[in-house]
Amino acid sequence: MKYLIKLFLIQSVFCFSQSRNDVFPLISKILDDSNEYRLTTETINKIYLETNYSFSNFNQKYYKVSYHHPTKITDIKYGLYDIEKRKIAIPINYYRINENKKYIILESNNSKYTLLDKKLKKIVEDEYDKYYFNEHFILLKKNNLEGVYFFSCNCFKIPMVYSDIKSIIYHRGFIAKKNSEIEYYNEKGDLLFNELKSVTEFGNKFKNERTGKRIILKDKNNYVGLYDNISHKFIIPMKYKQINETYFGDFIVKKNKKYGVLSKRKNVLIDFKYDSIKHPIPFYNFDKIKNDSIIKSDLLFIASKNGKFGLVNKNGKNIVDFKFSYGEYLNLNFYKLKKGGKYFIFNKNGNKITEKSFDNVRSFIATKNDIIAPVFNKGYMSYINQDGILTEKNNKKTTASGYGSVKELYEQFVIALKEKEDSKLYDFCKKLVPDEYSIDYLERAEINIRNIPNKINKSHLEQIVNNNFKILLEFKNKLKNNNHLEDLKYVKLSKGQVYIKINNKNIQATDGTGRLISGDKNYSFKLGELLNIDGFWKSFTKPYN
Repeated sequence: MKYLIKLFLIQSVFCFSQSRNDVFPLISKILDDSNEYRLTTETINKIYLETNYSFSNFNQKYYKVSYHHPTKITDIKYGLYDIEKRKIAIPINYYRINENKKYIILESNNSKYTLLDKKLKKIVEDEYDKYYFNEHFILLKKNNLEGVYFFSCNCFKIPMVYSDIKSIIYHRGFIAKKNSEIEYYNEKGDLLFNELKSVTEFGNKFKNERTGKRIILKDKNNYVGLYDNISHKFIIPMKYKQINETYFGDFIVKKNKKYGVLSKRKNVLIDFKYDSIKHPIPFYNFDKIKNDSIIKSDLLFIASKNGKFGLVNKNGKNIVDFKFSYGEYLNLNFYKLKKGGKYFIFNKNGNKITEKSFDNVRSFIATKNDIIAPVFNKGYMSYINQDGILTEKNNKKTTASGYGSVKELYEQFVIALKEKEDSKLYDFCKKLVPDEYSIDYLERAEINIRNIPNKINKSHLEQIVNNNFKILLEFKNKLKNNNHLEDLKYVKLSKGQVYIKINNKNIQATDGTGRLISGDKNYSFKLGELLNIDGFWKSFTKPYN
């Protein structure tokens, strides 16, 4: 053979119907015929080869033969050996050979792909620049155009005329882009819709699920509809401007600049006469605790019209009149509405639990003896129970602060990094870590996360902020030295948000890593394990990149 290297050991992997005594002469013949191998010794269960070739199981019909270049370790080429015919079936000059249950893909040294069946017959005669395939289809790319070849008809049902094709999750359909228009095909490759502006998956955002069963179609006039990929029927026709789902499966939709609510059966629950409608997410911020049952009929919609907010039930009946400047759901069927710069607390019946008003109100907490919410006036925090009685007055001079979403947190992180004054980055760190309010909240909710609040005090908090600041400042200097700070942007989080149970309480959390980009350079930075503590995302571990 052309190249010789030291003797090396190859474990015997020839596990097929032929006896072991047949294996040695078989391999000897292959090596001799190839004129590139020299077999030197055979021992029990081991074969010593003075060669750069090795064999491994590929499937029941073939062995994958690999050639290792003697001086270039990463230079490996592959071929296939036919067990029955006892000869090399695919020359040993491919960089990769992959398969599924029915087909084999060959990748050549110039990153071109060829598709074969299990009889090694070419399915598609040409070579392609990209592929993705399963047992039903193969998505191919050539000369910057993409198409989908279906094995059921051995043809391109989705022609190679598109600049980009994406498969819906679980291959329930295909989104094909051509120029500025989108076309949509079903899972069998039949064209369903054309002249679309966009197609997006409509997953269950409350359960963090993607199934590909439902999609939002937007036409060239910006009207949207909700389409079922299983029944191939519209759930909501394409005549609305916006569609959002509530936790219970009803839909908040926008029509003629006004919002209303449709049921799953497309019945109008709330007329299209509101400037905005929000629906509470149950089980958020400890909703389902102490056997407190949140049921669909109890939850109210927070709506606005003519710049004023009020509460509406699922039948469209006004529960609280529209005379407030802002409205928000707390939890446990309590709401806060703002008027004259002050918040009032309302229950599910639309009644104020107290005539007192507050600068701010946070979520209710179920303690051993009561259900209480922190309220703030003039910088001081007190607690009020569900009956509207102040249980603790002027308890602490503190405020609740932080970032209301992970997206906002990472975007503010980028802004703080770009600031000339490092003090801005330090201020960000103070908002990032649990503060005095967070600790107080966790104590009353009887929640312990990484020894917080059990083994922490004000001096510990300052030390955590200082330690985190050093890490973030080091990252800032790295970006500055690489000239990547000025154009830095936040792209997305690597993982979504989930609900975790701590002491039988539901808390939103994520351990995802933030993806940042500056020009063509990507950075990954994790601001720690993040948990949503009373509406603010806080980090409970050290940040790192």
